[in-house]
Amino acid sequence: MDAVPDPLHSSFHRLHLALETLKSQHTALVASMQALTEISQSNQGLPLPTTVEEGPSAFHNSSSQFSTPVSRLSKRASVVTSGSGSIQEWFDALDGAEEFVLDVPTLEEKPGRMLIDESQSSLDQEDTSSIDTDVQELDRKRHPATTSAQSPPQSLPVKHRTQLPSPPVSDEGSLFAILKKNVGKVKIISAESAFNPMLGETFEDSRMQFIAEKVRHNPLEIAYHAEGRNWVLNATSSGRTKFWGMRRRYMLPNYFRMPFLAGKSLEIIPLGTTRLKIDKDHYVWNKPSSFVRNIMVGTKYLEHTGQMTIENTRDQTRCVLDFKPNGYWGPSNVVTGVVYGPRGDIAMHLEGKWDDQMTQTLDSSNFRVLWRSTPFPKNAHEFYGFTSFGITLNELTDDLFGKIPPTDSRLRPDVRALEEGDTDKAEEQKSAVEEKQRERRKQGKDRNPRWFKQQGDEWVYVGGYWEAREQRWKGEDIQPLW
Repeated sequence: MDAVPDPLHSSFHRLHLALETLKSQHTALVASMQALTEISQSNQGLPLPTTVEEGPSAFHNSSSQFSTPVSRLSKRASVVTSGSGSIQEWFDALDGAEEFVLDVPTLEEKPGRMLIDESQSSLDQEDTSSIDTDVQELDRKRHPATTSAQSPPQSLPVKHRTQLPSPPVSDEGSLFAILKKNVGKVKIISAESAFNPMLGETFEDSRMQFIAEKVRHNPLEIAYHAEGRNWVLNATSSGRTKFWGMRRRYMLPNYFRMPFLAGKSLEIIPLGTTRLKIDKDHYVWNKPSSFVRNIMVGTKYLEHTGQMTIENTRDQTRCVLDFKPNGYWGPSNVVTGVVYGPRGDIAMHLEGKWDDQMTQTLDSSNFRVLWRSTPFPKNAHEFYGFTSFGITLNELTDDLFGKIPPTDSRLRPDVRALEEGDTDKAEEQKSAVEEKQRERRKQGKDRNPRWFKQQGDEWVYVGGYWEAREQRWKGEDIQPLW
């Protein structure tokens, strides 16, 4: 008698055949994509991707012209990123690019470690700050001969973190949190003060030759300077604040009565001018106001409101950007702009969102993307909303030890404890740092600006920081601030 076929075994056999077919198709697709990527990379010569012309069909949601486009991404540079066990590869096709994603990482995967070569400015070269170690190892396996023969000797790349050591502590300082925790108790805990920079405190970022220094205590002013190939940036950052609200009295039976401002906005009015020189062009602008909404109760958010004019002093061309206030309905964070020529004639119209992208309007249904924001890390909402770049700013990497001066912000013990989530130690160290500054002021030994000098209402870089850093601060009288 013939054996009856097992239906379960037959199902498994069909499933196995289907999986083998998918594997072979996947292998063929990856091989073809690798070939296209190599051609695209060999033809790539510019440090920044070419701008892109797009139509309304390139968006997720046709109701909003500021959504992120998902198709027809033409003339964009190749990018490779990875997680712990998979690789995502975006690449340029030869004619009419499409965007492909392979092996999308799951939420459980831990982020990789970013590599940044600090031997040269990242703004002058191709951006490799998001390339992970496993991707570079993959490239070495693919091109073992060309990598060793053509690459000049460089310093070892620096591993940068992709996540902060600790998420922020709970919002203990808000009035709503205080009332919720302490109604019926005798004591109300006051909000903690901010971690203000000390006079003479500095911060550097060698990736773009950036140096900042607190140059004045009252009013607080911070000067900064950055430079690269054919460009120089100088700015003075200062501002004043204004609280917007309505005074109300809240009655809490049997406990206490407390009047407070129920409004909800803190306006930050920036002062100081930003100057950027690119070759012979000299751009000057001032920033619009920023508002922190719902600082008492509700979900806090930030918005920028007002006009910002960027003027080229060489030929008097200018761009006027209008940051629209958010409403209850409609899109948020909207920016519109007009570029004027030397004679005041309109050269182009701009529109977009300051947290998404900016575009040049070509006609009623077409536009050119000029700038698009880099996607945030997946868990950004759990870590202050920092970008991948922002996560690296307070990091003490191995290449910084012995090179940064004792005044650098990354050496502050209170800020370091706060970043690691130890709020008690952070508050204790903060009191000690502030007390040392008060003692210096009493003794007439307050720190004078070292790397900037005042010219009129602005502070300009005097030079010499990176040269002194190269000599490990020999001959420089730089004393610790904490």
